[in-house]
Amino acid sequence: MKKTPKIFTMPLRLSEDERRSLEWAAAQYGNITYAAVIRKALATECYLIEQKNRGASLLIEERDGRLKEIILR
Repeated sequence: MKKTPKIFTMPLRLSEDERRSLEWAAAQYGNITYAAVIRKALATECYLIEQKNRGASLLIEERDGRLKEIILR
């Protein structure tokens, strides 16, 4: 008998800017769900936090509301 996996849900309330950002990301990457965009964003944020904790300095520049570059030193 297979065990049913536990599924956790979390309510998500987005500001208007966050919603637009998700829609932009979904449009940029083609057929991608909001959940996938959120997973990618969380993974990226976790990676950057980990690198920062290891002593890397982060330079994040935005041009016209877009991320230009991330430099890990």
